[in-house]
Amino acid sequence: MSFNDALKRFARLRQGDSAGAIENSVDEIIDALKVSVSATSDLPGARREIANLLSYLHELRKSKHPGRVLLATALAEQVLPHLYDSAKPAAGPATVAPAAESGRYPFIDEENAVLDRAAAMMSGTLQFLAGEDPEHPRHGAPTRDDAIPPLFAFNVRFARAFRSIAATAFRAFLRRKRTELQLYKPVRDAVADAGQAGIQRFDDEIRKSLLSSFDQAQKAFERPPPSDGAPGGLENRAKPKSPAAPDAEEERVAMHDALEAARLKGKEDGYFLPRNVDYALLAQLFMLDRTLVSKGLTELGHAVAHGEEGENYVSRQVERLNASHDLMHFDLTILSAFQTGAEEERLSFKQMHDTCIGAATSREVMSRVRPLLVAELSRRPHQLARQLLRDASDPDVTDDTFQQRLETFMRWAGTLNNIRFEQEIYGCVSQLWGKPVFLPLIGWMQDDNRAQDKIDAVLMEVCTARASLG
Repeated sequence: MSFNDALKRFARLRQGDSAGAIENSVDEIIDALKVSVSATSDLPGARREIANLLSYLHELRKSKHPGRVLLATALAEQVLPHLYDSAKPAAGPATVAPAAESGRYPFIDEENAVLDRAAAMMSGTLQFLAGEDPEHPRHGAPTRDDAIPPLFAFNVRFARAFRSIAATAFRAFLRRKRTELQLYKPVRDAVADAGQAGIQRFDDEIRKSLLSSFDQAQKAFERPPPSDGAPGGLENRAKPKSPAAPDAEEERVAMHDALEAARLKGKEDGYFLPRNVDYALLAQLFMLDRTLVSKGLTELGHAVAHGEEGENYVSRQVERLNASHDLMHFDLTILSAFQTGAEEERLSFKQMHDTCIGAATSREVMSRVRPLLVAELSRRPHQLARQLLRDASDPDVTDDTFQQRLETFMRWAGTLNNIRFEQEIYGCVSQLWGKPVFLPLIGWMQDDNRAQDKIDAVLMEVCTARASLG
């Protein structure tokens, strides 16, 4: 079946269709895409087409399409890795370079040295946020362990992906005379005199250069794609380039590709990079004020230790943080309080959720003022639902482990606001749909109340059903 025919069949799916019909439709699209990807030499063009398809799936949120979540997941796991396979030659450049450049860039060694230093600086920030730095208030304390990869900001391995992202931006926007005169030539002289340690003298200039490149990258990232309609299939990708500004379109695609490659790298390195992360957010993370995070985390830990009785210390401390911290530092302080520390001082999922709900009157505004918190709240139940699907038929997963993860999932899902996180709740139901062992859980999820006092009964039903399978 062709991709276009498979997509038309997928679009006709409706609520009430069987799980088998939905899965078959998704499989047809994925199979058609795999054939097209394996046959094409135009990987940049294929990536643009997949981006259009993902945008199309995003639009289907409004209609609660029954296969949207399954297809988006299948694309991420089965198709996108092939589009970013470095072993496969592509027709277009992996990164954007000045058109006049030919051969080896004369400052490539200095550029790489600067990128290495920028990655080392980011690595230090990531070590701090993960609690691996003695300066962190909870250094040496345990971290949350719930079978879900941590957010990228809490995994030092993200520094490698950050370097690749920065390299794309540097090569697109900083291969200019000004950078060469103000940074690369002085770096060359300093390294010649003092070795690689000499580059640390230029940390301030490196920060300025990185922020400048990320500012330009953000503008390219936000540039709308050429208007060429809805996704039409990889076999119908003959789209004329705009003669007015081909370089601008290449910059846009390169900036999107760099972040997409980093997301795929996260699956290999064990961290999660949300889709709402852009160059502006990464620049803010690069300039993190550790003192501000430490101060907020210490005060929040004291509030959690006092509990929420009486004066409601946690809520009051969150209000103080909101007044003293900008959006990025607020999010990272709250996430640190959720991720690190002993159980008695960590924020619960519900407490983290409530800081988001109280921040705005709509999902759109909430996502804008709490970008990382919304991403974390959105993905945790979703990823744990996928884990439960694997656990249900895995004999190596003990009954106690399965029960513990199921209870955590229900506590989290029961916490989510029905309006603000409607799509996340529906997405979890879509994943579990058609699996008999989870029928009691699906019924509980579809009840708007998702009553906490029914968790134990549903838990017992699902665990009993799983035990009967083995």
